Amino acid sequence: MRRHVSEENGRGIASMTGEEIEQERKDIVEQFGTGVGDMSRTLWNEGCRDSFKTFRPLNH
Repeated sequence: MRRHVSEENGRGIASMTGEEIEQERKDIVEQFGTGVGDMSRTLWNEGCRDSFKTFRPLNH
């Protein structure tokens, strides 16, 4: 199920323009705060890697 969701998200992002991706990034930061990137890195470093196997930061 996670793989399916990840693949679907990847297709959605691939079809977005740079401006749309940036707006989504801004919306996420607005909703979750500026520490959302740090939170995901912390989860990764603390062993929650399976949940983030296909995660790709939007700015890379």
